[in-house]
Amino acid sequence: MTAEIVWEGSTLCRTLWWGMVFAAEYDTIRIFRRIVKHNMLVIMVLEDMAYWIYVSIKTFSICFYVNDGVIRAFIIAGFIMGAGLYVKALSRYYIKYGVKLISFFIKIVSIIIIKPLKFILSMVRMISGKLLFPVKLCCRYIKSKIPFKSDIIKHTKKKIINDNYDNDISNKQS
Repeated sequence: MTAEIVWEGSTLCRTLWWGMVFAAEYDTIRIFRRIVKHNMLVIMVLEDMAYWIYVSIKTFSICFYVNDGVIRAFIIAGFIMGAGLYVKALSRYYIKYGVKLISFFIKIVSIIIIKPLKFILSMVRMISGKLLFPVKLCCRYIKSKIPFKSDIIKHTKKKIINDNYDNDISNKQS
């Protein structure tokens, strides 16, 4: 075999590998979408755009590294065949068990970290509520003794109206 055929064979194997890697990376995005529900289509479009920009840059860098930037048909075919092989052989299992594994880890983190924190927070609230009860009673008592701003305004309005009325009557009598 000539050196060129060996080079083309190794390049084809690399592109098959990278095609599988690109498909697995997209499946990782799909796993993320199943775990974190996306309500807006715009977010999914942005994720896809970021993925395809990444893939295009990586593809160009692979072509540049392997063949000085020349894109040849067997390189593109290698990417497509690698992605197709991955999708047919592994994609279903990667997504299925990836979702289960990440969901399991989320449950473990919830049990180990979040539930104890909620318990501690509820205890702090309960203790602080009992300790601050006398303070709350004092505040309520003080609030009941201090007139509200609206009461002060009503009282001053009545006083102003009564004063004006008294002034009018005294002016009329004089």
